[in-house]
Amino acid sequence: MKKILLFLLLFAAIDAIAQEATDSIPDWFKNPPTSSRKFYGAGEGNSPYLDIAEKKAMLNANLRLAEQVNKPKTKEIKNKTKTVTGQDNEQTIQRTVVEAKLKGVTVIKKAVLQKGDKYIVYVLVEMKK
Repeated sequence: MKKILLFLLLFAAIDAIAQEATDSIPDWFKNPPTSSRKFYGAGEGNSPYLDIAEKKAMLNANLRLAEQVNKPKTKEIKNKTKTVTGQDNEQTIQRTVVEAKLKGVTVIKKAVLQKGDKYIVYVLVEMKK
């Protein structure tokens, strides 16, 4: 039991060192770095669960990288329906797709903010051009 407790404390300490706790949006998130040799992507994710907030932040950061590698393609989908009274109803949905191969993506900064029962995670990733 002592070994398990020691392991959990050690793991928590390592995890705390790897990420910075913050009480505001980090500057590196607002103004990601630029470089002629690397792509940078900043992402934000929020959830009542820390792991889900981290995954959302990574998805958003990877999307920012992909948008720099390939131009996003937008497609419009029109949906036509008739109401019970016979009126035509039309909705247009825009779908944006980005196709890119991301290799060697590295998290260089990560910050966690907790507001009430919700976690907000900010990540900054980089990838060689």
